[in-house]
Parts: sequence; C-alpha cells; structure tokens
Amino acid sequence: MTEKTDNKIENVVDEKSETKTIKEESSIKSEKDNTQSKSSVCPFLTKKDSNKSVKEDIKNDPLKNYEKDSIFSCNCNLFFLKDKLFEKRGTGKFFFLKNSNEMYTNLMIRDGLMLNGAHHIISPSEKCNLIKSNVYDHSYIWVAVDDKAYVEEKFKTKLTVFLIKLDNEEDFNEFKRVYEEGQSENKKKLESLKSNK
Repeated sequence: MTEKTDNKIENVVDEKSETKTIKEESSIKSEKDNTQSKSSVCPFLTKKDSNKSVKEDIKNDPLKNYEKDSIFSCNCNLFFLKDKLFEKRGTGKFFFLKNSNEMYTNLMIRDGLMLNGAHHIISPSEKCNLIKSNVYDHSYIWVAVDDKAYVEEKFKTKLTVFLIKLDNEEDFNEFKRVYEEGQSENKKKLESLKSNK
C-alpha cells in the first residue's frame, strides 16, 4: 500500500510541478509579449519615413518653400531710409518671387526672427528704378510702394526707400538683372490688365 500511495503522491507532485511549470512559462511569455509591444510603441525604436520628415521640414521652414519657388535668392543686409539716414532692417535671405497674379515681388526674411524685412511688388515706375549705391560695395537703392513688411506702425509709410548690401559681384549683377526684368514684366502685366477693362 505504501508503494501505491507513494506512486499517487509522486503523480500528484508531478502534475502540480507540470502545472506550475506551464504557468511559469505562460507568465514569462506574456512578460516578453508586453515588453515587445512596449518596445514597438517606443518612438525611438520605430523606423521613420524619410520623405515625411522632409515634407514636415519644408512646412516648418518657410525659407525652403521660398527657395523652391524663387526666381533668384541671395543673402543680404537690408536697410531702410528713416529721418534722412539708413537704418538697418536686418540680415537675411532676399527672394524674387512671382505672386498669384504673376507679378514679380521682393521678399526678405530676416535671420533668426523669420520676419519679413521687405515684401512688395516691384514697381514698374521709373521713379522706382534700381540705383547703384556708393555707400557700400555691391549695393543698390530703390523705392518700394506699399511695402507689407513686418514693422512697427510708426515706421509704416506709402513709399519706402531701401538699400541692400549683397555679398559678392555675382549676386550684385544677378540682382540687377532680375529686378529690371521684374519691372518690365510687371509693366506689361499692368498694361494688359488696363486694356482688358
């Protein structure tokens, strides 16, 4: 009888240990599954779509958008006439663009602030012609009509005189070419609009 009892006890112990082992294995598996699911959710371990990040960068950086659409762009120092003296508006990137009406426009984005230093349509008037400046090397002066740049209310005027200082001779020559092209194209556009009325 003791043998039978011993066998039964061994069987019960074996069953309990198997059950215990199965429970331990399943708990270990569930812990691994939880760890794996947590790691797949972690943003540092997920693979990013490289095209998506480029699109987001363009949305976040207006310079990339303007650079893509610009006819010509260059680095510059921009000044405006205030009380018979040129005051610095800022350092940044200057763009020649076409607006929705196909008119040539100037836009300057100031470094760091990302605010407009200048934003206006190139006037076809001869009074707004580009003039070579003697103040700095590689610099021009021109008059802008109704500039939309971000400036304090007390500095807003109908006409703004700008001075731009460019980095090199190549930018200096290209700036003049595109500005004069913009004047003639805007003049044609305005004349065609008048004739259509």
